[in-house]
Amino acid sequence: MYRNKIVYITTLLLTGALLQSLGAFAQTTTQNYVQTRSPRTKISSNTVLDSYTSNKDSVSVTIQYMDGLGRPLQTIQQQGSQSGKDIVQPFAIDQLGRDSISFLPYTISSATPGAYQPTALDGGTGYASSAQYQFYQVAGQGYKTTPYPYSVTGFEPSPLNRAVEQGAPGAAWQLSTSGVAGSGHTVKMAYTTNNQTVFNPATLTKNPGSQRVALYTASVNANQTRVLTRTGNTAVYATDQLDVTVSKDENWLSTTDGCLGTVETYKDKEGHVVLKRTYNKKTSTLEMLSTYYVYDDQNELAFVLPPAAKPDSAWAISQVTLDNLCYQYRYDERGRLSQKKLPGRAWEYMVYNTLDQPVATQDSLQRAAKQWIITKYDGAGRPALSGIWTNGNTAITRDSLQNILSTIKTNLWESPITTGTGYSNVAWPTTAFTPLTINYYDGYTGIPGLPAGYSAPAGATTQTLGLLTATKTAVLNNPADMLWTVNYYDDLGRSIKTYKQHYLGGTVNAGNYDAVTTTYNFTNVPTTVTRQHWNTTNASYPVVTIANTYLYDHAGRKLKTWEQITKGNSTPTTKTLLSKIIYNEMGQVMNKYLHSTDSVHFYQGVAYTYNERSWLLTSTAALFAMQLKYNTGTYKQYNGNIAYQYYGTPGALNTSFAYTYDRLNRLTSGISSDNNAERNIGYDMMGNITTLSRLYNNVLIDSLNYNYLAGANATNQLKSVTDLSADASGTGYNPGTGTYVYDANGNLKTDNSKGLNITYNLLNLPNTITGNKTITYTYNAAGEKLRRVSPGTGITDYIEGIQYEDNNSGTSAIAFIQTEEGKAVPLTTGGYDYQYYLGDNLGNTRVTFSTKTSPATAVQTDDYLPFGMEIARNATNPKNEYLYNKKELQEELGEYDYGARFYDPVIGRWTAVDPLAEKSRRFSPYNYVLDNPIRFIDPDGMAADSANKNKPNVAPKKASAATGSYTVTYENGMKYHGKGSYKRAQQSAKEHATEDNPVAKDGIDHTPADNDRQAFKDEDDRINTDEGGHKSSDNYNKRRSPGARYKEEDKRKEADPNKEPDQSPTQSLKPMGGLSPQAKATGTGVAILIGGYEVIKWGAAIFFAPETLGGSIGAASMTP
Repeated sequence: MYRNKIVYITTLLLTGALLQSLGAFAQTTTQNYVQTRSPRTKISSNTVLDSYTSNKDSVSVTIQYMDGLGRPLQTIQQQGSQSGKDIVQPFAIDQLGRDSISFLPYTISSATPGAYQPTALDGGTGYASSAQYQFYQVAGQGYKTTPYPYSVTGFEPSPLNRAVEQGAPGAAWQLSTSGVAGSGHTVKMAYTTNNQTVFNPATLTKNPGSQRVALYTASVNANQTRVLTRTGNTAVYATDQLDVTVSKDENWLSTTDGCLGTVETYKDKEGHVVLKRTYNKKTSTLEMLSTYYVYDDQNELAFVLPPAAKPDSAWAISQVTLDNLCYQYRYDERGRLSQKKLPGRAWEYMVYNTLDQPVATQDSLQRAAKQWIITKYDGAGRPALSGIWTNGNTAITRDSLQNILSTIKTNLWESPITTGTGYSNVAWPTTAFTPLTINYYDGYTGIPGLPAGYSAPAGATTQTLGLLTATKTAVLNNPADMLWTVNYYDDLGRSIKTYKQHYLGGTVNAGNYDAVTTTYNFTNVPTTVTRQHWNTTNASYPVVTIANTYLYDHAGRKLKTWEQITKGNSTPTTKTLLSKIIYNEMGQVMNKYLHSTDSVHFYQGVAYTYNERSWLLTSTAALFAMQLKYNTGTYKQYNGNIAYQYYGTPGALNTSFAYTYDRLNRLTSGISSDNNAERNIGYDMMGNITTLSRLYNNVLIDSLNYNYLAGANATNQLKSVTDLSADASGTGYNPGTGTYVYDANGNLKTDNSKGLNITYNLLNLPNTITGNKTITYTYNAAGEKLRRVSPGTGITDYIEGIQYEDNNSGTSAIAFIQTEEGKAVPLTTGGYDYQYYLGDNLGNTRVTFSTKTSPATAVQTDDYLPFGMEIARNATNPKNEYLYNKKELQEELGEYDYGARFYDPVIGRWTAVDPLAEKSRRFSPYNYVLDNPIRFIDPDGMAADSANKNKPNVAPKKASAATGSYTVTYENGMKYHGKGSYKRAQQSAKEHATEDNPVAKDGIDHTPADNDRQAFKDEDDRINTDEGGHKSSDNYNKRRSPGARYKEEDKRKEADPNKEPDQSPTQSLKPMGGLSPQAKATGTGVAILIGGYEVIKWGAAIFFAPETLGGSIGAASMTP
């Protein structure tokens, strides 16, 4: 049967006979085309596939039409829209062969599905008569009408063909030379070289800025330390030695702005980014913000000097400034990242074995405790164990440890055994080692201690070579408590059942677990996910069973989500349709309907509208409605910033906020129509808030001044906040001055404003928070929160969305079960009250409504100031605490738990350093969402992300959940080849990208595969497209893919079908090379490729991305 794509290529050079033979596939005999057919159901033969090609539910068809030079003319997704129309993406090539105009796609009902559309861009009398143009003139179709459904690129008049202006759909975003009224709000680019122009901060209008660049160098000492040097503290690059690209955003005005609203990027002759420079207006002066990137003589990034270090000044940058504000990197003699220091954190160390695998890391808190975090590998280079090594409670330096490991040439990996941890314990270290995670691969037989009840389901494959089959994860601070996760797969390598042990009651028991069963459709998308939640109160049947069913349309878009909950062995509740989604012709969500038990009548419906750029304009439900404005009103914003927000109920949007920003797009005020506000918001050069005033019910409750000085030295760490207001209501910041103290890892350990003292675990997550009472948190070694114990609220157990609470009663019970749209609350009378969250553009919960009675009843309403402080809550008990960004409010603290760290909305700062701080080194690692909480969110406390997930109006591309292979291409031309789902490819793209080298436009190419084994082989094929394969200088991989081994095994099988694959580790499998150049260039050490797998260093410990290891963990992970 067919599962893979079937591709046919037809050109006009073919003979007539051959064209006739392809008649079953041909869309035209006058155009070259490539047709790709992807079966969506089981198909037994090519003949059957041919007969199904016109059936959109059976076969997905994409046709790319090309001219005689192979340039694209049209791409058509045959019957791809929700209504079954063809989605047509037309292209136009100018006289110089450039794609200078990008047209929005449109849909058409074609008599011959997939046929070439000759009137796409010209209906006979020019573009205005074209099918594409006319499509966007028809109102009332659920998408934005516009006379300008295209974006234009302006090029410089040179053979380089560099873009100098980039427009977007809509009148306002047409080129400045277009003559369209109100146009010119485009991204503009200029290209020049550096010069000796000195910056004049007093010039406020049309200030040209400065292209004068300080010349820093980094020398390498014999001990691998780096020394920052600037000759005479005045050395600068000679004129014309650096290429400069100046990018001006859509708000830039040629008549006044000059350097304001621009980003200048300076590159040396080798293509290294040496400087990024921006400008901002500060009352009566302008300020220049420069971030320098300094490389050593091996072209390794040695220093990053952010704006607060004042690298443009003639003063030498002191070591104190380097330690407080800058990024410092050191490499060993093999070019491996060996030490790094982030702002406000002490040095972190990395140590490698003779295979160049990172085996030991240490941060400052571990150093004080004489601990190292260790990773051991198996013979295939896969992480087998990670844990803590104490060296017999004896301190050892990084260099001493590296010297020891450099002499160890044998016993470099662990082999499976059937006792102890399940591994041979021959790889260093063999003593004083406490495992925190243990991974098992390739099978189930012989895994010691595997719970007998976690048995294989019917249909589970025995062909598990290369798959992650089980994991044991320790409970931090009590590593003897280890929790099992066991994964079973089908013959296609899809996870069909996962057992995951939980920690209910703070004890380990094999009877406490969840069993998640997943079924799939032919395209490897989950159709049912059934979760059985067990605990020790009953071994005969689950405490609760949660069955979810999903329905997708022919293009893979989710249409409906059902849920049915069964309590114990009682009668299942009525199957509830949680949501029904309707898409417009462009694939945007047009309507979402919530809660129905008959699939006809719904408790709420939410309607969405968008502008020409797919930015959300309105969301309207009966209980909550919202409108956003961008480029209208007094404070127009053309670059995606939100100028106004109105909300209330339909026809009564009685509350509004007006927002203003500085020239770095940082929020400076958010003022509401009902006398609530955060205003006078000021920032330092790193984006740390320096001033903030807060109004509540027209009363000035806060007038905050922030201090970041440690003596006379600037830092990113908050030293004190003083409230100058006279308000003593207790709302907002506590009166007076609060002081703050941080530990050596940059975690807030004392918050005097709240009287709190905080301790942390090895992941830099809170362990205890002590004030008037002590709150204790329990996490596992993967960073998952398991328990929270508070004298005020009692004990809470967190089990993958099932939340137990005892409310200090001594009896713990399920408080609620999280759903995709809210939560299900158990009723004392039996059954569940499905409660739903209606949110705003940021995902903030605004209304929680109950379905216990009809019509829907709002049981809680919430309102927020711009940085997230709640200003109004009307709630019944039990209250919903998942509020701002839908994160859980820690009520005693007034902070939100984002997962990787806590956020304090009263002062607008994180309580710990960003785990991915090196992704945005121009900003403070404590900065919240780039100081723009109206436009950005932070999904997990690790990186800011756009809240507007609606992509520009292009032919919808499904983010496949199926495993596969992918290639990510970056702006500098480098690539990273990987294995996993499309979601994994997106995640990988972010992990490897930096502010200096982002992902290129359309830079992710993903192809699904039938199973993990095939995906790895496809990954290997991709790697080998680069000259030199995994050793190529054109990619970041540097490690051989496991797919190479699988292909070798396949060859051996072909030679001797009876011979089993050789599973013994051989020296030929040893990884070559060290850190990927990306990890070197950015100094992150976050993404390190090991035998084709990715090791994620989060916080203090090294853990693994389960999907890249071929497994899925937990109910939320439904595919390998």
